[in-house]
Amino acid sequence: QVKLKVGGPAANTYLDLTGPDHLTATMDGVTRPLDSSGSVSYATTFQTNAPGPVVISFMRGAADTSAPNTTVNMPEPFSLTLGATELSRAAGALAVTWTPAGPANIESSLVGGCVDVIAETIPDDGTASISGDQLHAHNATDACTVTLTLARVQSCQVDPAFTEGGDVNARQVRSASFTSTP
Repeated sequence: QVKLKVGGPAANTYLDLTGPDHLTATMDGVTRPLDSSGSVSYATTFQTNAPGPVVISFMRGAADTSAPNTTVNMPEPFSLTLGATELSRAAGALAVTWTPAGPANIESSLVGGCVDVIAETIPDDGTASISGDQLHAHNATDACTVTLTLARVQSCQVDPAFTEGGDVNARQVRSASFTSTP
């Protein structure tokens, strides 16, 4: 995911690419375009679990390579396992494990049609627990599928040739689902 700023590194105005301006990402010899993933974000997906460098190039016009060398390292891949397929909000807990553990934090989110969204950063130590009372149901009698998503994120700054600043993130993302019951 890439966000490019306009107005210098301290600005909060982001660049919206138009016309021939575009971004590409290259990993393991494969180059892919970055497409708009929101009002100011651009993203692409590589079908690999391998860690390693991803090179982002910002092309201004058809032949300009004014900022071709932003490099971010793809985080280590991991596998995600849930201890059960169902979690009672009344009196339950769900064990979550992932391997290998990482050196810092990991982004965590829980999304389901009958519960409030939970998004937080947790230690990347390979284990967590979701207690049933963490999930706040819209209606106490509803059951639904809830998806847990964990994302390891590695960040870097854009190529110094793009003097305006910005952010680049490489993400390893894993998801698993369970049923939330009353």
